[in-house]
Parts: sequence; structure tokens; C-alpha cells
Amino acid sequence: MVTGSTGRIGQDVAFGLVLADVQFRVIIHNGTGAEWQHWSNVETVMGDFAKPATLDLALEGISAAFLVSRPGPDQVQLESNFIDACVRAGVGHVVKVSALGAALDAPCRFHVRHRQIEEKLLASGIRTTILRPNQFMQNLLASKEAIAPPVNRLIGSLNPATQVRVVDTSDVAEIAVKKLFSTGTESETIEISGPQPLTQPDICAALSRLLDRPIAYDHREPAAYAELLQGAGVSADVADGIVELHEWQDGGGGAGVSEASADRLGRPARTLDDFLKRLGKHLI
Repeated sequence: MVTGSTGRIGQDVAFGLVLADVQFRVIIHNGTGAEWQHWSNVETVMGDFAKPATLDLALEGISAAFLVSRPGPDQVQLESNFIDACVRAGVGHVVKVSALGAALDAPCRFHVRHRQIEEKLLASGIRTTILRPNQFMQNLLASKEAIAPPVNRLIGSLNPATQVRVVDTSDVAEIAVKKLFSTGTESETIEISGPQPLTQPDICAALSRLLDRPIAYDHREPAAYAELLQGAGVSADVADGIVELHEWQDGGGGAGVSEASADRLGRPARTLDDFLKRLGKHLI
């Protein structure tokens, strides 16, 4: 079972399973799942994390599940509903996307919520693989309009000197697929980081090289940045959570080296330049 199959990581996990030519199921909440219906090894089922009864049928006969969901104040309850349904269905293994820095006493609400879900999953009796990725390179896509002319700026509340080892979501998905195929009984937690410590000006320099025009970093104070995000349609909860994440990173979170990425992938983790080359100028 793959959840979040229309999101960045879930979609890559599903395509990884398509290429592996195994039978699997994707759970659809909104829409028809038309993007999956022409693959003979994919079954689409309707299900809603907020309606536990819909999950029982969706999970029937499932041996392993990939769990990912969007951030929000109801994330703990929604993922807990899915975990409870996995217990009822006898699912043997759950691979969950969490976040680097997950802890009950973390200063960032995203990290607290993920740790609460981790503890729920670890207490369920199901074999658990927790993936804790660093900040995603794909988050740059949310800055598409600001990066474009005439603005040509990357806007954020991270201190310009702060280093973060951003990670490509496709690496996270590749590790998730490997773990879905794995056997064993032990639960584990895997931290996933990119190979390079990068500041926001470093990222701007890489964007400038790709786009052949100067991209500047526009640093905003936390309150002003949260207000800017809300003006762009981001919920207040998520906007405040992003600012909290940046403050945690300003304190050194996200800068450390994780050897697990290369070890699990069997190759070096993808660099920002790798990501930008794959992205192409037409997407920014």
C-alpha cells in the first residue's frame, strides 16, 4: 500500500514499485487516481484518513504500507487512524516518512508531531521503518514565482550563514522502496541528508548558474516571513511551523552529516546540482 501517491515522495515510491513490477495498491482520497489506472500492477482504492472505516477495506490483504501525509494540526490523529487500521488489518511492516529532528521536546511543531506518530507506530507491534529526511530540495518549487523575473529572489527566514544538508525527495523514495522489499523483524530509524552543507546564498548561486541570471537571497525576519507565507495561501499553522523549522536550523539542526543516505542507496546521495539539472529551466 502506498499513501500520498500524488505527492512528491509518494509518487516516486509508487513509480519505484511500478518499475519493480510488483502488485501494489495506492489509496486515493481526492480525484480518481487516473494517473495510475493504466499500470497493470497498480490497484487504486478510495480511502480517507479521517474516516477509519474506509481504511479497513483499503488495507485488506496488505503486507507492507508506506505512510506519508501533509503537515497540519490534525496530522497526528490522521496518521494514528491509519496505524490503527494497519493493526486491524494485520499489516506486517510500515515505512513512515518523519523528519530529521523529530522529538517530543523539539522547538518545531512538525518535529513534535512526527515523534508522537513515531511513538504510536513503535508501540503498535508492527515492524516499523522510520525515515527522517532533512529539508527537501523540492521545496524550491514553492519559490517558483519569486525566483522568476522580475523578482529574481529566494525569500526565507533562514540566517544567510546557516548550513543545511538539503535532500532530494527521490532519494527518500528510493530508500523507502528498498525498505518495503526488505525482510526482517527489527524496527529501525534512518536519518537521510544530502551530501553538501549549503547556505541559502549557496543555493542562490546554484540557481543563478542554472538560469543564467543573478538570483539573490532575500532574508526576512520570522514574523514577516510567516505573514508572507500566509499571504501566499499557506495556513497559519504550517507558516508558523516553517519559521520554527528555520529557527531550529539556525541553531545547527540539519547541518550534520548522515552517512545513512549513501549506505542505503548504494551510491552518493544526489547533490543540489543533480536536482537542478533534472528539474530543468522550464520548471523554475
